[in-house]
Amino acid sequence: MISMNYPAIVVAALAGIAIGFVWFMDPVFGRTWKKLVGIRDNDKPHPAVFVIWAGACFLMAYTVNRVLTLRLTGFSMDEAILYALMLGLGIFVAGALPNYAFAKKPPMQVFIEMGNVVLSLMVMAAIIAAW
Repeated sequence: MISMNYPAIVVAALAGIAIGFVWFMDPVFGRTWKKLVGIRDNDKPHPAVFVIWAGACFLMAYTVNRVLTLRLTGFSMDEAILYALMLGLGIFVAGALPNYAFAKKPPMQVFIEMGNVVLSLMVMAAIIAAW
């Protein structure tokens, strides 16, 4: 039976949301990212975008918890972070990178968008491992 740590999943998902908010703030990568994707400063996202984002963070945290408990028993925080990094790079980046290349997206846009997800996965894994 897989042990699902729901409080850790909620905290990890909220951490993913917080990372995204900071990551995409104008002083961090937001200004550059908006310029790359053609978003003007006065453009406001539809509220559904935030619902989708939150749902995606919860799904990511749930999946990280599930993968870690399936793959590792008694895992350390270092192992969990490394495993999340491997999943992020080996599955997410490797799977999405060809799409970015075919669409001729700028390397900085690729770094910003993929970096946010990989960092979020690593923090989520650390939270779940620490719990």
